[in-house]
Amino acid sequence: MRRPIVSILIPTFDRPHLLAQAIASALDQTVSDIEVVVGDDGDRGEAIVSAAGDARVRHQRNERRLGMSGNWQRLLDTAQGTFVLLLMDDDRLQPRFLERCLADFDEDPSLGVVFTNVAFAREDGSPDILRRCDLRAGRHDRFAETFVRLKPVGISAALWRAEIWPAIRPLPDTASADMVIFGRIADLGWPFSYVDEPLMRYRVHQSNYSRGLQFREDGVRAWESLSFRDAGAQRQRDRRLAQSLLSRAAVEVRNDSLAAARRDVRRAWTLDKKSWRRALALAVAASDRRLAQGARCWARLNRDRWAKRAAASQHHVSG
Repeated sequence: MRRPIVSILIPTFDRPHLLAQAIASALDQTVSDIEVVVGDDGDRGEAIVSAAGDARVRHQRNERRLGMSGNWQRLLDTAQGTFVLLLMDDDRLQPRFLERCLADFDEDPSLGVVFTNVAFAREDGSPDILRRCDLRAGRHDRFAETFVRLKPVGISAALWRAEIWPAIRPLPDTASADMVIFGRIADLGWPFSYVDEPLMRYRVHQSNYSRGLQFREDGVRAWESLSFRDAGAQRQRDRRLAQSLLSRAAVEVRNDSLAAARRDVRRAWTLDKKSWRRALALAVAASDRRLAQGARCWARLNRDRWAKRAAASQHHVSG
């Protein structure tokens, strides 16, 4: 059986209204030699696949729930394409995404990953927001340090060689498994190429996930799963891990898990001495329950201000 050029792999869990749109964006590509595989970690995807009415789309239901990274792994293990793309079920490809990425691979067969810029689509229908990416377009060698410092690669916006997968599996159980995928590829020395066009639309949700402890734990687990042979990249990784540990400690202080917060602060300090101001503040808060209560009040008072500042820093796309 002849291999398709690209496997578009769509992991999903009980979001049929979003899945249908993701499949449509995959089938709307200007490149037709594809397979679209839906990795269903629930039981509502089969009808959506059938409704697509296209033989290139197949349904792959997990007999038991595998979780996010487990679902990704099964999809990658069964992919038949020369190139693979993990498309999240709430993201959308622009029609020229594959055409543009494959052009870079055709021009430079030594590339391992081609990724594009992204636009953020908001639920209220207001104009898309263009992600600001401080990276020049084109080929990047010795990409590990740049990857850790900028984290420029979006999981749904990256096309990569399927032959790489056996060398970087298995994935840790974390919602930040995308960082592990591309961090490991960069550590192996594969060149990356960046296309400075927003050829993927990422849907922005109103969610509290990023404020909770699980979000912080996922970040810690991802950075713990990475190590780099390049000394500069490893220093950056230690700094990122320290930041994740301190972020987790801040939530632990708010949750009155003071012993856990102290452990994370001590570990962050050993990894990155430059974080001493934040580490010191959290260590003091974690040493006294009254200070921890004050930290929770301070966080509540400043949450709206932080949200407004983040919104003001976004860049809008016309159209």
